[in-house]
Amino acid sequence: SLISGVCLSLEPLPVTLVSFTAEAERASGSVLLKWATSVEENNSHFEVERSVDGRVFTKIATVLGKGTFEGLTNYQLRDFSPLSGTNYYRLKQVDLDGKSEYH
Repeated sequence: SLISGVCLSLEPLPVTLVSFTAEAERASGSVLLKWATSVEENNSHFEVERSVDGRVFTKIATVLGKGTFEGLTNYQLRDFSPLSGTNYYRLKQVDLDGKSEYH
């Protein structure tokens, strides 16, 4: 199954997220997470978080960002140990100064 999310905000964000998808890979039992940005400003990294209930999330990985970059950047991460049942994913984007935003 394919799941996608969108982040909406009234203030300009340091990262413009274009897409975020999670796709179950039945053959391997893993989940392929993909996301893309069009602008990154002072982006240190992304923390990928997973949940079984959509409320309590646990960090499963950290993916380095591009710092400051204008142009399409594609990211991907494979979750080799998804939890039993439905899995929810979210991205925590962390700036170089430690400020963060959820997507």
